[in-house]
Amino acid sequence: MRAILCLVPILILLPLTASAQPFGVAGGSGSDLFPELQGTMQTSLPFTLTDGLGYTWDIQYDGSIGDGVNDAFDGAMTLQVNGSMASFNGYGNILEGGREIALPPTSVSGLMLARRVLVASDDGYARFVEILYNPGSAALSATLTHTIALGSDDGTVVVTTTDGDTMVSAEDRGWVTDDATPTGDDPSVAVIFGDPGAQTTGQATLMGGSDTPTIRHTVEVAPGDTVAVALFVAMRTNRDEGVQVLESLDTGAALADLPYAIANFSGGGRGPMFRVSGLLRGGERDIVELRDSNRLEGTLGDKKWTVETPYGAHEIKLKDIAGVIAGGPGRVGDTVVLLSGEVFVGNLTAENVSLRLPGGKEVAIPLETIDRIGMHQRSEAEESYQSTADRAVLRHGDRLEGKILGDAFQLATAMGTISVPRAKVASLDLRADNGVHRIVLADGSILSGILLDETVTFRHRSGAELTLDQRQLVSMEVPGLLLEPAVDPGSPVLVLSNGDRWFARPTAGSLPVETSFGELALKLDEIAAIRFDEPIAGAVSVKLRDGGSFVGKLGADALTLRLGCGMELTVDAAFLSELRIGTVRRGGSRSGFGTLPIQIR
Repeated sequence: MRAILCLVPILILLPLTASAQPFGVAGGSGSDLFPELQGTMQTSLPFTLTDGLGYTWDIQYDGSIGDGVNDAFDGAMTLQVNGSMASFNGYGNILEGGREIALPPTSVSGLMLARRVLVASDDGYARFVEILYNPGSAALSATLTHTIALGSDDGTVVVTTTDGDTMVSAEDRGWVTDDATPTGDDPSVAVIFGDPGAQTTGQATLMGGSDTPTIRHTVEVAPGDTVAVALFVAMRTNRDEGVQVLESLDTGAALADLPYAIANFSGGGRGPMFRVSGLLRGGERDIVELRDSNRLEGTLGDKKWTVETPYGAHEIKLKDIAGVIAGGPGRVGDTVVLLSGEVFVGNLTAENVSLRLPGGKEVAIPLETIDRIGMHQRSEAEESYQSTADRAVLRHGDRLEGKILGDAFQLATAMGTISVPRAKVASLDLRADNGVHRIVLADGSILSGILLDETVTFRHRSGAELTLDQRQLVSMEVPGLLLEPAVDPGSPVLVLSNGDRWFARPTAGSLPVETSFGELALKLDEIAAIRFDEPIAGAVSVKLRDGGSFVGKLGADALTLRLGCGMELTVDAAFLSELRIGTVRRGGSRSGFGTLPIQIR
C-alpha cells in the first residue's frame, strides 16, 4: 500500500477543482433524452467533492473515483456494460445543489447510458446511479459490472458482509473491507449494492487478500423504458464505523429523489420513468409532420379521436394527448401517448386531421400522409401527472391504467399450484425469463412459476372492462402496495432452491432440528443462518447468534410458513436452500412504486 500523508479534508467549492462553464456549450448535454440531468453548469473532469463527514471524492472522467482519502482506492466504481468499458466524454453537468455530477448519455449495446454521482452533504457516502434507456422497439438485456480497486491491495480484510459473516454469498447485498491494520492507514470501505426483495440480484466476488472485488447486475430494459442500478460507497476511519454504515444507512431515503425504476433496491425511487422514442413535441402550437418531412404548425381542430385496439375502441380527448406516432413501415400501428403516461397502440379511425394554420385557414390532412403529430406544450403541472391506478403493460407498448379485477392468480410452481390472492400481489412479470413468470407480493416476497390464467380482467379508468389475453401482457403493477420487507435484525429471509425469496416465519414459531445430541426446537432469535444441504434430504448446517454451529437434520418433511403479507404457504423441505436472519436495516418504503412520471420529449 502507498504511504500518503493524511490531511484534514476541506470542503472544496465547485469552481476551484475544475473549469465550470455554462450549460449547453459544445459537446452536447443529452438534455433532450435525460432533461433531469441537464443541471445549470458544466464542468470538465476530474472534479472533487467532499461529503458531510469530510471525506473527499475525486470523480474521474468516467465517473469513477481515483484515490478517495488516504489511499482508500486505487480506482473505484469503474463500469462495464456487456463486457465493454463505459466511455463518457470527460465532462459532467453539475446538478441543482452542487452535490451531484451527471455524465451525459452515451450509446452502448443499443442502449443509452447516463451516470450520476452524488456526494452526500449531510452524511458520509457517495451514491452511484447508472441509468439505461432503451430507444429501440425490442427489449434489451444489459449486464453492468462494477469494479472497485482497493488501496488495501493484497492486505485486504473482509470485515463483514450483510449476512454477518466474512464470506460473500448469493444473498449478500453489501460488505465492509479494511487493510490489515484495524485502525489507521487505509480507510475502511463499506459498499451496499442492493437489498432483499429487489427486482434484480447482484452477483459479487470478494475474498480476503483480493483488492479488486466486482459487482454484477443484469437488467432487462423494455422498449421506451428507463431502468437504473444504484450503489453506495462509504469511507470510514475504522472498521466499527464501516459496519455501522452497513447496518444503518437509510437507502430508501437516499434513493427517494430518483424518478427511475431502481432494479436492485426495493425501496426508494419513484418507479418507472416512461419515455417514448421518436415522440414529437410542439411548442406554442401543434405540429403535424408529414412522411415527406414537411411540417405544418397551427391548432388542431378536432376535439377527440378514436383509436381501435385489440382490446376495444377508445375515445380520447385531444387535450389529454401528448403526441402521436402514426403507423407505417416497421411500426405496429398508430401510437397515441397521453399526458398521463398511458399509451394506446392501434388504429386511429379518422381519415383526416383538421389543422387551423396561423393565418386562420383550416386544412384537412389525410392521416395516411402523416408521420408524427406533436401537441403544444401545456403547463408543468399538466405534464407532470402521476398515477395511483393499477397499470398493465402490453407487448406492443400499450400502457393502461385502471384496476386489476379478480380474486386470485393461479401460479404453477415446482411446489405445486399456488392460489395467490390478487390483493397480495404488488406486481406480475410475464416477460418469461426462461419461460418462468414472477409474482412479487406486498411484503417483497417473490414467487416464480407459470401463470395459469389465460386472461386477466382489467377495468380501465374510463370504466370499460377489458379482457386481456396473457399473451398480450408484459407486466401488471399495483402502485403503493409493496410494503417494506421485514429485514431488520432478527427477521428471517428464506431462500428456495429456485432462487425465490420469502419474508416468512414458521407458523409453529420454531424449527425442529435433529442432532447427535438430541432434538432441538430452534427459535428464530437464536439463529444467525441455516443452510439446507444437498443432496442429503433434510440435512442442515446451523449457525447460531452466539457463534456456535452444528449440523443435523430438519425434523419435518415440510414447513408451513406465514409470509409478511399474511399468506400461509407449505413448502417441502426438498425445496429449501437457505434461511438467513436479516442484518441490513432499510428506511422508507417503496410508496412510489408503480407511479408513472412521464418524460415527454
